[in-house]
Amino acid sequence: MKITLTAKLKLRHTREQKAALDAVTLAYRDALNYTSHKAFEMNKTSNAAKIQKEVYTTLRQRFGLGAQMVCSVPRKVGATYKTLWTRVKQAAAKRAANPKARRYRGLDHAPKFVSRTLSYQYGRDYSFKTGQQVSIATLAGRLVLPYEGYRKHLDWIADGAQIGAAQLWYDTRKKQYFLLVPLEIERPDPEPVTHQQVVGVDVGMRYFAVASNTSGKAFFKSGKGKTVHCLWTHVMRSGRGRPTW
Repeated sequence: MKITLTAKLKLRHTREQKAALDAVTLAYRDALNYTSHKAFEMNKTSNAAKIQKEVYTTLRQRFGLGAQMVCSVPRKVGATYKTLWTRVKQAAAKRAANPKARRYRGLDHAPKFVSRTLSYQYGRDYSFKTGQQVSIATLAGRLVLPYEGYRKHLDWIADGAQIGAAQLWYDTRKKQYFLLVPLEIERPDPEPVTHQQVVGVDVGMRYFAVASNTSGKAFFKSGKGKTVHCLWTHVMRSGRGRPTW
């Protein structure tokens, strides 16, 4: 069967190279916020094609982004507005059933993007080179950077795993850039003999993550980082499960 996982690659950059990465991620974030305000003015539209037609030229000229990055901005903004509209409708349905329910305020103002994370299209904005290096686009041209990561992920990349659009992410705490690359790989079909424990995970609004296993143990992770009950210790110590991300 085919599975998709994300390889977290640590980019080894010099101070000058980091400055180039800073410039492109900050420009991308500014472009997202500019586009978000435009979409808000356009009746809070989530139509990416409509948004792109309105902002494309400005994003190219004012923010200096490449064509592929420019196209990814309206898609990301449109997806954000679509999610917010879904929440507005859900809140309206709750208020219809219960007038005391809170009105959702997520679309009272244009959504603001804070994270310095940008999207790269494989083969256009970034590509892998020999010698465990990756070429990525910046405002000043291409950078070729060495990278490191989990050994199995590196092997799968070298062996030709199917690669998708990546995210260039800045860890503000470590002051370090990472490239988050989705990999699609072929794995043997699971068999009951080799997989005696199954863990299901659901991402929600009340809890950041809820997991449970076939033994009835559960794990609840709140958005504030508080754990109500932990499943992972039991699973990891038993040797029956291993989280992958």
